[in-house]
Amino acid sequence: MPPTQPWTDTEDDQLRNLHADGLSLTETAKRMHRSKSTVNRAARRLGLHWDRTKTAAATAAVIADGRTRRAALEQRFLDEAEKSLDRMWTGHEIGAFGGMDGEYKHAYVDEPSPADRKAIMQTAASASMAAAKLAEQNAGTEVDAAKGALTRLKVALETAINDD
Repeated sequence: MPPTQPWTDTEDDQLRNLHADGLSLTETAKRMHRSKSTVNRAARRLGLHWDRTKTAAATAAVIADGRTRRAALEQRFLDEAEKSLDRMWTGHEIGAFGGMDGEYKHAYVDEPSPADRKAIMQTAASASMAAAKLAEQNAGTEVDAAKGALTRLKVALETAINDD
């Protein structure tokens, strides 16, 4: 890896100007042909901070969308579990090819065989477990959101204290 060029006073000025123009860290780094970590380190040294409200809002929207999608999937898994369990005691037609002529034979049975009941129960259990896992994940995102709010509050309080 080639050695990086030392940071210059001219780059300090350029960084201040790009920051004042409202560019993001990513865009600033691109324009300065430096890595984001290098630019961020220089910005911290100069006391510059980026407004992250747009990022925070976009992140919150993605989290909310994910929560909604998981809730919908959770409901679908629960519906599937119920449908599977309803099949445990209902009659149905069975059929298979067989005999010397390879003829398709079918018959109606009053309820599933023990092997079919086992498969139905496994399907229902899998769907129920998937629903429970999705519910658990959604509960976790609420905890993460609370942690994020507390972190933002901490940063705001530290900034207010440092400004005084």
